Amino acid sequence: MSSQENERLTPKLSSPPSLGWVIVWDLDNTIVGEYSDQRSTTADELVLNPKAVDLLRRIVDARDKDIISANLLLTNNADYFFVKVVELTLAMKFKKNHYRVVFDSIMTRNHPSRVKSDDPPKSLKDIEYMLKEQGLPIDNLAQRVIFIDDKATHLIRNEIPSGHYIQVTPPFVRGGEDRTDYGILEKILESTKGGGKHRRLHLKTKRVRHGKRNLKTRKH
Repeated sequence: MSSQENERLTPKLSSPPSLGWVIVWDLDNTIVGEYSDQRSTTADELVLNPKAVDLLRRIVDARDKDIISANLLLTNNADYFFVKVVELTLAMKFKKNHYRVVFDSIMTRNHPSRVKSDDPPKSLKDIEYMLKEQGLPIDNLAQRVIFIDDKATHLIRNEIPSGHYIQVTPPFVRGGEDRTDYGILEKILESTKGGGKHRRLHLKTKRVRHGKRNLKTRKH
């Protein structure tokens, strides 16, 4: 894709969505390497994508502002224990003076709301479900979602603006290098440096209130 075409597909960020961006991550070959290589992996041995980790750290730091509404994990991995190891490892990396919440909600392949398949489609319907579970707004959702995945064929690609679908290229593997252009996500994170309205207390209260419901969702 040419730089001119990429610029055309990337939305301008002069006026962020009033309800905040919703960042949605895949897990395998995006945040971590091959899942099949890591069934017995401990946190110390986990193969994390350094570029994804850096972006996630910046999202966690910026999420207390109105610019980012939620950071979600939508994965076709069905191993809850492995997913939890990844989440807790990231949380410990990002902590300052207290435990940091990395993902506002997690939906695995075997969640009861999803199509029964070894590789179910990922769609706006899944994201809407997660946001509703957390009591977060779903208005104008398609325009607010930034979706990051190593696959190019998920259903959501046809549901959101072209520039909002970031394909991790090449898929991240052990010993590999992530050469993805995270253009729009980088611009969003750059825009958070300007300040914005803080809602730290509001978000902290919301996450505590929905914490038990979120854990219940993850058990499926």
